[in-house]
Amino acid sequence: MRLPISQQLTPRALAMAAEGPGTPVMQEQLAAILQGLSSTLDAKIAELQAARAAADRAARISLARQREGQIDFLTVLDAQRTLAAAEADLALADRSVAFAQVDLFRALGGGWQPQTVG
Repeated sequence: MRLPISQQLTPRALAMAAEGPGTPVMQEQLAAILQGLSSTLDAKIAELQAARAAADRAARISLARQREGQIDFLTVLDAQRTLAAAEADLALADRSVAFAQVDLFRALGGGWQPQTVG
């Protein structure tokens, strides 16, 4: 399950910004920028999730139709290729968001502690 970017990124980033240097006006501006960024990212991720769901449905339908003899297997393979591409796009977007979060946290001055295992 994926949380919206606004729930992943903004609270942590805003807490770090509040602890760091800067005037209240700068912190408000940063908050507005982060809110706009997170809304844009949430919309893009939702769009990619919808595309993946549609591709999954199309792949399942095409496989069922092929089993009934209505279409050839090449059509099934094409639908499965589209599904794989949609899943790859979504995974790439998730990766990009994660790296962007790390870059943002670094830019704001860190604020995390290494975890010890054991």
